[in-house]
Amino acid sequence: MITKIMVAEDNTVDYMCYQNYFSNDTTINFVGHAKDGETAINMYNEKIPDLLFLDLGLPKKNGLEVLENIVKKENKNECNVIIVSGDSNLKSLLSNTKKVYRIIQKPIDYNQIKNAVYDFKKDQRYYMFPTKKCNTILMHLNINPYTKTGKILTSIIHHCYQDIDLLDNNMIVIYRIISREFCCSVKNVQSSLRSSINTINRHSNDELLNEIFYLKNEKNVTISPKRFISGFVTYLNNITE
Repeated sequence: MITKIMVAEDNTVDYMCYQNYFSNDTTINFVGHAKDGETAINMYNEKIPDLLFLDLGLPKKNGLEVLENIVKKENKNECNVIIVSGDSNLKSLLSNTKKVYRIIQKPIDYNQIKNAVYDFKKDQRYYMFPTKKCNTILMHLNINPYTKTGKILTSIIHHCYQDIDLLDNNMIVIYRIISREFCCSVKNVQSSLRSSINTINRHSNDELLNEIFYLKNEKNVTISPKRFISGFVTYLNNITE
């Protein structure tokens, strides 16, 4: 998923550093650079970026005025501004926290910038989870997503959709996350997942399983929990792109 980033910064060198720092990341697209507040407002409303890096000390209109103007516009992500500024006077007046995702102090530490972007991407992905499509697929696989067992399975898929690396370490990390979420033991989470997958293995037709999990006409395949979650998330990604 591509994240569109806009930078409102009057220092051209700083903007070039943003671009250079993320030059090898194909999931990030810089869609605009505004050197003053008036341009920033117009460009933001035209480009509708996923994420805006905003310097408060801009000419013509400062960053606070930019926030005041763009907050009135509808956007698919309401909290999508990262303030990057060394202006302590303006930061002390910053009350529009509803729009601000994070505040970073100048001089710029690009490790902080990197962490902020990747945290934002994870949060964005979490809230953009295609719940209806997920539930529809599960029902086609003979799983009721509205039972407790179905909800546990959906939550596992949701978390791994956000961060596929959770499937590492034999899935123990995701089991612990879900056990806290549902106030139950890790064993209960594992049991619910196995129960769901057993139902799928017994009752789902081979054509549907092959479409989702790329079984390549393998016969009598029993899908393991890790293979199920990994395959399901990959399939969900493919149909929502």
